[in-house]
Amino acid sequence: MTRTLHPGFAGIERRDLPEIGARALHLRHIRTGADVVFLQDGDSMRSLAIALRTHPGDSSGVAHVLEHCVLSGSRTYPVAQPFTELLKTSLHSHLNAATFPDFTIYTAASFHPGDFRNLSDVYLDAVFFPLLREDDFDREGWHGGPGGAKGGIVLNEMRGFHASPDAQLEELSRRSLFRAGPGRHSEGGEADAIPGLTVDGMRAFHRRFYHPSNALVAFAGAVDMTAELARLDRVFSDFAPAGAAAAGTGETIAAPRFLTFEHPGARHAQLALNRAFAPPETRFHELGLELLCESVIGHPGAPLRRALAEAGICRSIREARYRDDTCPPRLAIRLDGIAPDRAEAAGDMVEAAFASLARKGIPSHAAAAALDAMELRLRDPATRKRPEPLARLLGAAKAWRAGRPPLAALGFAPEITALRARTVPILMDLLGAEIIANPRRSVILMRPAPAGVARDVPLPAPHPQAERDAPATPGPVPRLCRAALDHPAPHPSVHVEHVHGVPVLLCPRRTNGLVHIDLAFDAGGAGLSLASLLGPVLAHGPAGRRIAGLSVARQSVPGSAARGARGLLLLRARALPGQAAAVIRAMSGMLAPPEPPRPDRLTRIIAAETARIRAALLPRAHEFLDLRLRDPAGDHMSGIEYLRFLHDLDALNTADPQAAAAEIGEVRDTLITRARLGVAVTWEGTDRDALLATVAELAAALPAGRDSRTPARPAPVPPWPAREGFAVTGSASHIGMGLVPAAPPAALFVALRALETGWLRRELRDRGGAYGVICRGDREGGRCALLSYRDPNLLGTLDAMAGAGDALARGIGGQVMEDAVISALGLLDRPLAAREQGPAALADRLAGRDEAQRGRFRAAVLGLTAREIRAAGEALSAAAGDARIAILADAATLESALSERPGLFEVGRLPGGAG
Repeated sequence: MTRTLHPGFAGIERRDLPEIGARALHLRHIRTGADVVFLQDGDSMRSLAIALRTHPGDSSGVAHVLEHCVLSGSRTYPVAQPFTELLKTSLHSHLNAATFPDFTIYTAASFHPGDFRNLSDVYLDAVFFPLLREDDFDREGWHGGPGGAKGGIVLNEMRGFHASPDAQLEELSRRSLFRAGPGRHSEGGEADAIPGLTVDGMRAFHRRFYHPSNALVAFAGAVDMTAELARLDRVFSDFAPAGAAAAGTGETIAAPRFLTFEHPGARHAQLALNRAFAPPETRFHELGLELLCESVIGHPGAPLRRALAEAGICRSIREARYRDDTCPPRLAIRLDGIAPDRAEAAGDMVEAAFASLARKGIPSHAAAAALDAMELRLRDPATRKRPEPLARLLGAAKAWRAGRPPLAALGFAPEITALRARTVPILMDLLGAEIIANPRRSVILMRPAPAGVARDVPLPAPHPQAERDAPATPGPVPRLCRAALDHPAPHPSVHVEHVHGVPVLLCPRRTNGLVHIDLAFDAGGAGLSLASLLGPVLAHGPAGRRIAGLSVARQSVPGSAARGARGLLLLRARALPGQAAAVIRAMSGMLAPPEPPRPDRLTRIIAAETARIRAALLPRAHEFLDLRLRDPAGDHMSGIEYLRFLHDLDALNTADPQAAAAEIGEVRDTLITRARLGVAVTWEGTDRDALLATVAELAAALPAGRDSRTPARPAPVPPWPAREGFAVTGSASHIGMGLVPAAPPAALFVALRALETGWLRRELRDRGGAYGVICRGDREGGRCALLSYRDPNLLGTLDAMAGAGDALARGIGGQVMEDAVISALGLLDRPLAAREQGPAALADRLAGRDEAQRGRFRAAVLGLTAREIRAAGEALSAAAGDARIAILADAATLESALSERPGLFEVGRLPGGAG
């Protein structure tokens, strides 16, 4: 390649990626050696990722604390918290950062070109020229308090993180495979070790690793490459060449090891089996390792997964997958509900199963299904946290941090073709080399206990370093204004057809060749929790296990006061090019009347669902509280009430299996009918008639059914107490307040954004030390929720939430108002990912929303005045007297709060004990 885009950069590689309709470029900054990648994929979304190899030498969380402090003021933008300003003043669809064991990545995205330029300016200045003030370190990292107490946002976050037994076991599983290097340490920081970190040590870490020579800057979407290179050259011009950190995470263990530890939050013993692979040298090798994991245990029909299920040695398989968050990558298996005295036998059984596969061979059908599943992920790598472009840029960063070409991680078509040509022989070679002959493995047993500390993972000593003075040139964070936002981002069109009375929503758009098929069954008037469980019952049947891209989702649909809330059971599948008809027919077979589920099979499904909910309870506590306070239908389908239902059904299945099976059969007969069905297909628009014909076959095979839903009515008052607290493990609390203010929906929507990014964030996070603050509402108005998570306070947080409306009514001014409207428009105009399109269209149809209504609501938001937001604040204040409260906190914190304010809430009990 030649220097055609900017004289400061040399071209390294250009690659066409027809499998995702993109072209990729890799350049290198001549002066500093910084790597730059552009992924031109025709997407109107613009995305940025800045990655740096960061290798901590201990578990003080230095890379994690630095990640927080970097976004707390920089040379050009020395305001108190530019990250918070961006949350308030931009149309971002993504704004975040993440710390991995051996690299840190800062990510942002926006569809608006001017907004993206602002995000890029602020992020680049923050990463390379942060102020790293001591006050920021005290707030974001840790600080001392009265009586030797310690606080800080990262410290509170990691207290909450390690309160989750699943999170603790996952981290120790990874660390157990390394003898030295950053993979050996806690990248987030251990609560006992974080206070050993000093601001000087953090600044020295920044000087060592935050240098262009040690950086990859990657862009995706419709960015102006020439302009971005010019911007990068200006930023990098302040740096002299320097050495980059070595690629790789560190030295792995050389022999098997067995560790045990006890966790006070564990309900059942869990067993983790881990293997570190050899560092992959090529994309083909990397994908081969991923396919090996998928083939032997990852896929529902994989032989080792089936062997474990049939042996009955565990309640559920919590994790079984290839993981590349470390270099080298690894295989991670976690078994939940295992008898501690059978742990060694379980490990031996897994090893025997691997040996049997090596002798008999991996079944070709399992390998083919696994390859399909892997290709589906490669074509659509989006996750709940990261949209597709940023997921691809993260993949490029992982390859780069390991010393491989970053562009190699963006494509996959040649490798998939080669794997399909010789799937089983390739897998058998890898099985022998990477599993059978691989001594780099560990087994970790986690047992329930009142208290305990993991063995064989020593805590580090602090390493204070010298301070560096950072220059500052005052300047405001760039912001958008309402006048520039008259036109929303374009939403993909949706066309409605009907086959046999079933609405079929057709959503043509770019999907990288995939066809997304969503079957939505309206659960209104049926038992919502039973309907929710029906999804995994169907998916884990013989037909469901054969569908590579099948998943289950639940979606509550908030309604107006007149319509009430509804619930949807979603059966979702993705099909590779040319396979849509076969996948739809397989889904039709899955919906055919089955035999009643056997008690042992139902027990396993209930156990897996229970484990899934319990595992999410602490990491996503704010979402459970939101459901509890604002969305009773969602709580019955995905929240605490669903957990209670699972506990009761498990007992019923033990006592009277026929009665449990009858309940499943009854809800299946009610829901799986044409009268309850809506279909959405999101694809690239080809073969429309053939696709509709296949959907018609599926609809025709279902019974007509009868729309037996209850009449529309206001959403019922939940039957549980209005103010309740649940005991969970961990010193950090999770707090929610639900209100029903009498305010116009548009004004309430913007008022909540003003609180989340302004006054309430300052009170709870910056002053109180909570890790996160969220205000939830919807376009229909009605219930809203104020939420904090990983919060060291309880009563003070409730007081702040109760006073939030008054503070908003007093404090709304011109710029605060402008920022709140911009932030609200960012939510409204956020482009939908391909996988989100179908469920959103189905929910809109059920709720009676259309483009005209969306346009009217947007116009109302755009035209709001400060007076209307003040009135919404007053309505929030008036509603605080009747507010609902939901809390997840440790028992001592709940008892202390009640001793100070008797009767403030009732103490409830989570099914199965504390979380």
